[in-house]
Amino acid sequence: MSKRKFPITSQVVKGHCLRFGIRRQLLLGVLLLVIVPVVVAGIWVNYRMSMILSQQAQQELVNVGEDASLLLTHSLDMHKEKILGAVLEGDWSDPEARRTQLEALYQDGNGWSQLEYWDAQSGKLLASLPSVPLRLVNGQGESWFDNGLTQKGGVAVNAQETASQKGEGLRFTAIVRDSLGRAKGVLTARLPAGFLRDELRNTLSLPPKTHVWLVDPKNQFLLKPKTYAGEPEMFSQNFVQVLKQTQLVSVRTMSELGWTLIIASDRQTAQSMAGEVTKEISYITGAILLAALILALWYIGSLLYPVHKLMAQIRALSEGYSVQDLPPLPERRDEIGEAAAAFRVLAGQAEKMSRDLILSLVTALETRDPYTKYHSERVAIYARLLAQKMNLNPVKRENIVRAGLLHDVGKIGVPENILKKSGALTEAEWLEMQNHSRYGYDIVREVPAYMQAGIAEAVLQHHERWDGHGYPQGLVGENICLEARVLAVADTFDAMTSHRVYRRALSIDQALAEVERGSGGQFDPECAQAFLSLPISELRCYLQDRILERPVSEVC
Repeated sequence: MSKRKFPITSQVVKGHCLRFGIRRQLLLGVLLLVIVPVVVAGIWVNYRMSMILSQQAQQELVNVGEDASLLLTHSLDMHKEKILGAVLEGDWSDPEARRTQLEALYQDGNGWSQLEYWDAQSGKLLASLPSVPLRLVNGQGESWFDNGLTQKGGVAVNAQETASQKGEGLRFTAIVRDSLGRAKGVLTARLPAGFLRDELRNTLSLPPKTHVWLVDPKNQFLLKPKTYAGEPEMFSQNFVQVLKQTQLVSVRTMSELGWTLIIASDRQTAQSMAGEVTKEISYITGAILLAALILALWYIGSLLYPVHKLMAQIRALSEGYSVQDLPPLPERRDEIGEAAAAFRVLAGQAEKMSRDLILSLVTALETRDPYTKYHSERVAIYARLLAQKMNLNPVKRENIVRAGLLHDVGKIGVPENILKKSGALTEAEWLEMQNHSRYGYDIVREVPAYMQAGIAEAVLQHHERWDGHGYPQGLVGENICLEARVLAVADTFDAMTSHRVYRRALSIDQALAEVERGSGGQFDPECAQAFLSLPISELRCYLQDRILERPVSEVC
C-alpha cells in the first residue's frame, strides 16, 4: 500500500494541543533559564554602565576644572611676568620710549586688547595703544587705579569695569617707579574674556555644551560664556544650585588669587553620551540574545521534531490507523531514534498479533463450516477494494477490513447441525442462523478498541438492508453504519460467486447483475455503483476457485 499522509483531527489530538507539552516546557525553560537572566543582566549592565559613565562625566568635569585652574594660573602668571618685565626694564620717562615699549608689549602675541600708561600723580592718560583720546581719570572712582598704586612691586589683576564691558575681561595693573622708588606712573593692560575662553577651549578638551565662569573675590564675573543666558549680575551660591538642576557642575577655588572657577556641562548631553554607549551595549546584548534564542529554538526544534512525529503516529494508531499508513520517522542516531525504531517494531508486532488473532477466530469458524472456507478473507478483500474506490480514509478502510474478517465470527455460537445442514433450513433454524450477527457483536464488543472503532457495530449490521427488510434490527438507509453497507455488498457478491452444496457459483457478470438489481433495495446505491465500477479483472483474482490453494498470509 502506498504511504499516505494522515490527518490528525480527533478529540485526542485536540486535547493534546491544550496540554502543556514538552516543547512548551523546553521553551519555558529557555525563557526562564536563558532569556530572562540575560535580559535582567543586560538591564543591570546598562544601568551600571549609565551610572558609571555619568560618574565618569562628573569626574571628567572635575579634572577639566583642575586643568582649567592650572591653565588660568599659568596664563595669568605669564601675563603678569610680561607686564612686570616691561615695567622693570623699560624707560617710561621719555614719551618716545614709552610708545616703543607699548608697541613691543602689544605685538608680543599675548592677546592684549588695550595698553595704557597713566600718570601716577594726576591720573592723566599719557599714552595708549591702540590710541584713544587722552582724558583725566578720577583716581578715587577707579578701583583698578587704586589697586595698582597699592601694589608693592607686583601686578594687580581686576575685572574690567568700563561702562560697555563690565566684567568682560581682566585688567592687569603695575606701578612704574623712579630710581628712588617713587610712583611715577601706572601701566595697565586689558585682556579680553574671549582670549581666555579661546585659550581654554583650544588647550583643554572640553565636552560639548560646556560653559565656564570665573568669579573674583568680590563676586564679580571675570569671565562668563557667550552662549549662556541667565546668570545674575553678581555671583552667589544660589547660582550654582540652580546650575546643578540641569548641569553637571564643577566648582574650584583658585586659592592664590581668591577666584572661583565654575565649569558646567549639559547633563542631557552627558546622559546622551552615556546613552549612546549603553545603547550600543543594548544592541550587542540584543544581537547575542537573538542569536542565542534562534540557536536554542533551532536546537529544541531539531530535538523535538522526531518526538512530535512519534507522538503523532502513536495518536494515529490510537485512532485506528494501520502501521502501513504511517510515514517513516526521521532517522536519528540517539535514544530518540532508537525509541522510534522500537516503536515501529512494537506497533507492527501488535498489529500482526491483532490480525493473527482475528484470523485464528476465522480459522476456528471455518473448521466448523468448511463451506465458508476463505469466505471471510475474500469479503475483507472485496470490502477493501470497495472502500478504496469510495475514497474512504485509511482508518475507515482498516476498520472495514477487520470487520470483514470478523463479520461471520458469530457463527461459532450457531449449532453445528445447522451450519452443516445440506438442505433448506426450517424457520426456527433460519432464525437461529440469523442470530450469528448478534453472537458476533457480543464477541467483538469485548475488545474495547473494536467497539470504539465501530467494528462491532459493522458485524452486527452487515445483514441489514437499505430498504429496511434486513436483520437483526431492520434498520433503513443511512441508519445503517457505512462499514456495514460496504460489507453487505462484498458479502453478497462473494456468496454468489462461491460454490455451495445446494447450487453452483454464479459467474462474475451474473453476480454483478444481481448487485445492480439490488441497488437501492438490498444495497446502498452509492456502495453498489462503486462496486460495479471496479475492474472485473481485479475481482476475478479473488474468486473462490482462484484462492482456495493460496495461504491466508497472501490473501490479506
